[in-house]
Amino acid sequence: MVVREGKTTRGEFDLLYKKGGNWHHLELAVKFYLGVSDRTSAFNWHGPALRDNLGRKCARMSNHQLTLPKTDAGKNVLHDLSIGVVESEALILGRLFHSFSDWQANSFETTQNISKNHANGWWIYARDAASFAKTHANHWLPLMKHQWLAQQKIYECLSKPDFEDLKHPQMYAIFEQIQQNKFNEIHRGFVVPDSWGPK
Repeated sequence: MVVREGKTTRGEFDLLYKKGGNWHHLELAVKFYLGVSDRTSAFNWHGPALRDNLGRKCARMSNHQLTLPKTDAGKNVLHDLSIGVVESEALILGRLFHSFSDWQANSFETTQNISKNHANGWWIYARDAASFAKTHANHWLPLMKHQWLAQQKIYECLSKPDFEDLKHPQMYAIFEQIQQNKFNEIHRGFVVPDSWGPK
């Protein structure tokens, strides 16, 4: 539900729902962040394209999106829907990608308010991914963005990936072969260009 103040859009309510007689306002986001340096800081979890980080996203949700019901424009929208007081909450879904060495060591250090059982993966520089791919008999499937959430399936062997001309971070699902035409996805991660990283 869009919240406007005159001709200016102030934001929108992602989800309004009623439970147990009370109205709730839920702000949702699906994000994929790669952790660098001190991973206890939300600002060190970056989107693959480096335009976004978890710290900025949390601040935006807390300071803007969750405060919409308290603004005059937000109150007007709620009034028009015959909704009085709402309880506001935020939920970020997706996956956190740890450096490959930390992931191998099961070192899943994160910022506060992240579930210990968060969906996780790894990230690795292209120069290191090439040697890893050569020494492991797994199958690498490059994923389009619309495939990032769901577990994938393959039914035939895949050729070894080539990371030499990698220009942008690329997510891969890694499979092991169980039977002749049966493969299981065992983990996934991002291969990033050797120059990747926050400046």
